[in-house]
Amino acid sequence: MTETLKQFFNDAVVEISEVEVTKYAGEYSSPTEEENFVFLQNKSTLILEMKKGEMEEVLKYKGNNRFVFEQVYVESISFAFSKDGQQLTVNQGEYEGVFNKE
Repeated sequence: MTETLKQFFNDAVVEISEVEVTKYAGEYSSPTEEENFVFLQNKSTLILEMKKGEMEEVLKYKGNNRFVFEQVYVESISFAFSKDGQQLTVNQGEYEGVFNKE
C-alpha cells in the first residue's frame, strides 16, 4: 500500500546507477545568475553542496534525469539535467534557471 501511495504522489524510489550519477556531479553556473550549483557524488547518490561545504543535502532521484531537494517550509527544488549532464534546469515555484556545467 505504501509503495502505491508513493507512486501516486510521485514519491517512489527510483534506482540510478553510480555511472549515471557520475555525469551529473560537478559545478554548474550561469552568466545571468549569481549563485552556482555544486553537486557531489557518493556512490549512486547525488548530493547538493550549499554554502561552500557548510551544508550538504542528499537529493532524491525521480527518474528522467531529474533530482529533487524536498524542503519542509518552502517549495521543493527540482534539478533536471540534460541527458549528457552538461546542462541543468532548476525549478522552484515560479523560478526557472538554466545552468551549464563548468
